[in-house]
Amino acid sequence: MTSSQPTLRPAPSAMEGLRRLTGGPGTADRRAWRECRLALEASGLRHTVLGPRRSGGLLYRSAPAMARALRLVGLHGLGERNARTPVLERRELALQALPAAFEGYRILHLSDPHFENLPGLAESAARQLRDAAVDLVAITGDFQHHWWVEPQAAVEALALLLDGLRAADGCLAVLGNHDGAGLVEPLEAAGVLVLVNEHAAVTRGGERLIFTGTDDPACFFTAGALSALEAAPEGLRIALVHSPELAQPAAAAGHSLYLCGHTHGGQICLPGGRPLVTQLTVNRHLARGWWRQGAMVGHTSRGLGSANLSVRFNCPPAMTLITCRRPA
Repeated sequence: MTSSQPTLRPAPSAMEGLRRLTGGPGTADRRAWRECRLALEASGLRHTVLGPRRSGGLLYRSAPAMARALRLVGLHGLGERNARTPVLERRELALQALPAAFEGYRILHLSDPHFENLPGLAESAARQLRDAAVDLVAITGDFQHHWWVEPQAAVEALALLLDGLRAADGCLAVLGNHDGAGLVEPLEAAGVLVLVNEHAAVTRGGERLIFTGTDDPACFFTAGALSALEAAPEGLRIALVHSPELAQPAAAAGHSLYLCGHTHGGQICLPGGRPLVTQLTVNRHLARGWWRQGAMVGHTSRGLGSANLSVRFNCPPAMTLITCRRPA
């Protein structure tokens, strides 16, 4: 990695491509969000959709002992090799009311890279994505593993990951529970459009897709996330949320697609992929894969990185290329 400032997307034109609709750097709403987010980070609590909880669960506290046990039985190396071998999955998705201009629109969904937890992962993922042609990269949080560390390393790792990838409309992102408020400005300086309870649109041929991006509901939940979902402008609405814990309000607000992560698909699963731990306060049944909530389609990514333990079993890391189609 170099110390130069990475640039992840070209600046969109005024009429076509990706542009922000609400909020953004320097606005009163963004300043209010940052002040609130910093207070939540300093509180030492997890602010969940069901209220405040103490930080640091059993899995976090037991991770060092579990790593030692895996090394003792000779499985840690296998688990780490699994974690370093991401797969690129492809899915064609029929969306009701998809505008004709967006037939075949390709969204690369990435989540939970936790870059500093597993050195070399960005390079491995970049090899899979090199020369891939997509329209939009959507990242649903957890660029970092510890939100209090220097954010620039995560931004540089992201630039390395996307090096050589052709994304016509650039990169859109939300924060996860491992990301600090201090990550937003470096990401935006690098050309990533970050949404914190805000909206953006991609416009083509006079038609548009609406993106609602919320702050993380797993540990930094506020009513602002619900307000953003409810206030989404007219259009085919796509929600970017770190976890599946806002699926019901997103569906009620008329979103057609919900992209999230947070669970890592379980990361360490039973044969067949059944998660042992989901890290969810609500909606545990939405912990991995594709699902529906009313008329809304949802995708909970298995994630690219790993947390607490740098291993995976029966749950390979994933990147998902979604091709949007109009119903036949």
